[in-house]
Amino acid sequence: MKSYGTIDDLYTEYELPEHLRMHMLWVSAVGKHICEHWDGPTVDTETLINVLLIHDIGNLVKIKPGKEYLGFDQGHTDEMFAMRQTLIDTYGDDDHAISNGIAQKLGMNDYAREILEQKIFMKNDCTAKSSDFTLKLAAYADQRVTFGGVVTLQERIEEGVERYKDRPGSSFNNPQTQEMIEHAYEIEKQIAQHYQGSLTKITNTTIAQNVDVLRSSPFPYTSHE
Repeated sequence: MKSYGTIDDLYTEYELPEHLRMHMLWVSAVGKHICEHWDGPTVDTETLINVLLIHDIGNLVKIKPGKEYLGFDQGHTDEMFAMRQTLIDTYGDDDHAISNGIAQKLGMNDYAREILEQKIFMKNDCTAKSSDFTLKLAAYADQRVTFGGVVTLQERIEEGVERYKDRPGSSFNNPQTQEMIEHAYEIEKQIAQHYQGSLTKITNTTIAQNVDVLRSSPFPYTSHE
């Protein structure tokens, strides 16, 4: 896999604004924290963390010139919008397609790209049924974090429903949304059975050290760093 001195070097190559960098770092740090307090089935920690470190890199396409993105407008540069257009020209305008395309360009293996593809909210039904806890942790970690940091699963769901209330057809506003929410709680219960502690007590403070570690570690992350 293509390597970088730090994950920030990769983020800088793709002109990512700070709020998008922090979201992916928070999600990755949640995943790392759970792995550090895990006594359940085997989890591929390195795959989990590396997938989460880039899982929303395609969200750059959602940031449009002249408009705020989720209340953020700082760090949006001409270079960022030029990169946004380059990504659209290369992969199309779907954020998931962009993230998957970049993952392939980085040299992530088939399993890592499968986790990236399958971990999304709208596939929670399949994730809940799966026996793969790397997948379950990838989905759960992402569904514990907003663009303001770590929250409870209930708070994250309420935030999503509110944010997308005027966007029919989106993940949190479609006929399958309630079913996916129920599966989100099911996944949380599955993880809680093997987590040494209370999942609801995972906060920004809890994961702060892991954020610092991941931000300063080489990419791809390895547990030997």
